[in-house]
Amino acid sequence: MLKQKTIGIILVILAFLIILGTIVSHIINDYWSESWFTEGVWVEFHGVIIEVIVFAVIYGNYVKYKEKTQINPARIRLGLRLHSLHVSLFNSLRWLVDSSHHTDPNSHGFPEGTTQEEADAWGRANCVRYLDGYYEDYAKMLSYSNALIGNEMFSKVIVYIEYARELIGTCKFIASAFEVEKRNFKHECRIGKLHLEEMKGVHDWLLQTFPEIKVLETPSYTPDIEPFTPEQLIELMEKSNEELSFLHISVY
Repeated sequence: MLKQKTIGIILVILAFLIILGTIVSHIINDYWSESWFTEGVWVEFHGVIIEVIVFAVIYGNYVKYKEKTQINPARIRLGLRLHSLHVSLFNSLRWLVDSSHHTDPNSHGFPEGTTQEEADAWGRANCVRYLDGYYEDYAKMLSYSNALIGNEMFSKVIVYIEYARELIGTCKFIASAFEVEKRNFKHECRIGKLHLEEMKGVHDWLLQTFPEIKVLETPSYTPDIEPFTPEQLIELMEKSNEELSFLHISVY
């Protein structure tokens, strides 16, 4: 599909050719009088303006139609990937920073004698196990469809992917802090409140723009419960800072 800048250049060239044609026509037909020439150019100029307006309206409606019939499927597919990533990432962060969340040492086939700390370390590691896969699926889909999703959506999802990559790294760091042999050390990390809010904003915009995503989504390993808001997550981080001596999460 032609870009707007290209269309503008074509219209300018078209207008120039029409006016040039008028001038040549007057010269060839010996109508070179100031009044007749000026009147002819003025009439042609009004004609060009009307043609440009009509063409712009028709082309604008055509673009909207193409977006609805061809681009929306690509946007919805990308939206499904982002939705899966968001739900998994925010739910994982929730369980990671909730100091009251524990994994039952008598479950998951743990050997007899497994301690609570060992079970919790396994549970935290399990929270982040699939995040890379969701991120890679989303990044791959974005690379395939970035020319089809439109500027508005692209500007939003590209910001999300940057923040998601950073947050996944932080989640892995938090999970590793729960390893039994590392609990004797102090671990510190930072999470941006604004980043969490922008990620939630992109996800909310996505569901409002494409409500069919909630219908088309497929179950994942993470229960599709409503992800915590940034405020709820930060509240859990503050509680964790008070209760865990080996981990401190700064919110900036």
